[in-house]
Amino acid sequence: MYTFSRPPVLRYLAAGILILLSMWWDLRPTPTDLRPFAREDIAAGTELSDDLFDLISVPHGLFPDTPIGGTSAVGMREGDPLTAGTVAQIQAPAGWWTVEMTIPDGTPPGTPIQVALLGNDPSQRAKTVPGVVILSGGSGSGFQQTPGLVAIPESWLAEVASSLAQNRVVVFLGSRSSINP
Repeated sequence: MYTFSRPPVLRYLAAGILILLSMWWDLRPTPTDLRPFAREDIAAGTELSDDLFDLISVPHGLFPDTPIGGTSAVGMREGDPLTAGTVAQIQAPAGWWTVEMTIPDGTPPGTPIQVALLGNDPSQRAKTVPGVVILSGGSGSGFQQTPGLVAIPESWLAEVASSLAQNRVVVFLGSRSSINP
């Protein structure tokens, strides 16, 4: 004699719920954010304003929220997103020049620094030059650190450039209130 067993209703129900949940997960709308993208080519040093950018919807978390303002730290092409690395919130004081040099990661723009210029003679005292971080450096790729942009007084420009070329520069960070350009 052959008897039919009860169908596995609970397993069918669980499989159906699993299929419905996975369909909902795949078909649900993706969260988006509005982020600014360059409407046209923007030269480095241009004052940033709302009329230079279009707000475009991008997937949530793709770009951090960067407010429009300050000046362009780098040249931007049409369609480039506005990110923290493309905005310089501070400009060099009058009569100061900017140079690229390696500064510690995460040093915010506006931070005063002292640049020590090491001489060739170890018994000679190092010269120090005041500076202001204009654009933060970064960790870069691999072992190479991306240099930052530092403003220094024009009178020290030649000595700083010479020491940078010889890789004989040490950077010291200070508090924000200790600079008076």
